Amino acid sequence: MKNYKNLLLKPTSTIKEALQIIDIGAMQIALVIDENEKLLGTLTDGDI
Repeated sequence: MKNYKNLLLKPTSTIKEALQIIDIGAMQIALVIDENEKLLGTLTDGDI
């Protein structure tokens, strides 16, 4: 499995930042986490 830390996104991130993470990652997904790295949700290009 690839490094999941490349998929992490803060809730305050912009749509542009989210798309960059989704495009760069091989899994085509972003993981939205809080400051304690608790998973809040997922984001894909279809969601945007």
